[in-house]
Amino acid sequence: MAHLSLSRISKRFGDFDALKDVSLDIASGEFICLLGASGCGKTTLLRLIAGLDRQDTGTLTLDGADLSAVPCHRRNIGMVFQSLALFPHLDVGGNIAYGLRLRGAAPADSETEVQRLLELVGLPGLARRAVSALSGGQRQRVAIARALALQPAIFLMDEPFSALDAGLRDQMQTEVKALQRQLGVTTVFVTHDQREAMALADRVVVMHDGRIEQADAPQTLYAQPATRFVAEFFGETNLLDLEIDADAVHFGEQSLGVPAGTLSTQRGRCTIAVRPEALGLSTDQTNAALRGTYVSGQYLGALWEGCVDVDGTLLQCRCFANQAPHLAPGDSVYLNWDAADAWVLPA
Repeated sequence: MAHLSLSRISKRFGDFDALKDVSLDIASGEFICLLGASGCGKTTLLRLIAGLDRQDTGTLTLDGADLSAVPCHRRNIGMVFQSLALFPHLDVGGNIAYGLRLRGAAPADSETEVQRLLELVGLPGLARRAVSALSGGQRQRVAIARALALQPAIFLMDEPFSALDAGLRDQMQTEVKALQRQLGVTTVFVTHDQREAMALADRVVVMHDGRIEQADAPQTLYAQPATRFVAEFFGETNLLDLEIDADAVHFGEQSLGVPAGTLSTQRGRCTIAVRPEALGLSTDQTNAALRGTYVSGQYLGALWEGCVDVDGTLLQCRCFANQAPHLAPGDSVYLNWDAADAWVLPA
């Protein structure tokens, strides 16, 4: 296991700032997901860690040793590329043993290690199989085994499951998570899929415009987004612009009663984030509830999602399908939430 530290990393391509003053500490054995839309800088950051590119400013250290001048092949880092980059002219065993042979490992030792890794990734007996004869999931496992063959200090994965169908992607996520836990290897995984990041990561690093917006455990990111961008990007959320005084919370012309919970210390204008499942929907008027008009609803298997128009603002609510209200478009409804479920976003 290894501790990786990035301090004030910047990278520029021509007139484009790909990374802007990025700092991040990754603990030994931690599974980190870099999450963000295309062009946010996550793959650039991964390539800098791997040594495929070099930062313009800042330092990158592994267990306290500066990696800035260390070439890629001497960083003891294993990487699975988005394209997998398996060698078509080599069989499964040849692909896995490739790095070992470059390091001068004896053929017998390489063969033993190949067999061990094939067992580890669930492909025993396939060493002589052509990579062209493998399924998508099997090729993923071979790429993982090849990256692990050199017993890397850091394991990097660049959107390795993006080409897989949903069922196989879920299976591979489960297997990679279990394998990482078994080996205890420090792992950095790039993805644009929020669900994938939540399923895999000890911490999710949300990136935007070359910067880190927030780095936290998935449950913290979801319940306590640090910025408006994170609240909107990570999961679905409702954003409400409020005006608060000592006597009441106001949403437009409507009053929500005396400030409570996270709003009790707020005054003036502020924005809160409330997740759809935290909104209670009722046809009965209650205290401190927003009055709105039901727009539409849809059943999504075990869940039901509804849309309510509150004075021109569309709010989403969600509940279990067996608890869904029976409503028609145009019905008057009321929305409320527990004060503990409203998160105040910084100005």
